[in-house]
Amino acid sequence: MLMIPKEKRNSIQLLISGSLEFHFELSFIYLHGDQIVHFIGTVHYLNEGTNEIRVVNRFNDIVLMQLTDLIAIYRIT
Repeated sequence: MLMIPKEKRNSIQLLISGSLEFHFELSFIYLHGDQIVHFIGTVHYLNEGTNEIRVVNRFNDIVLMQLTDLIAIYRIT
């Protein structure tokens, strides 16, 4: 049996801009040094010049990451 997912894939830029505009949570998996880190939060700031993203979670923890360090990004539903 072949299972085809019904969800559409969105680009990273579309997910980030949607989180900035509509404040929905995203799940980020990214590299931090030699470790893989998972963080859930909303995008607070995007600097397209330096490709830096600032993400804030419900507890006001702030994470700065580079787009080049991003492995995967998912929308939390």
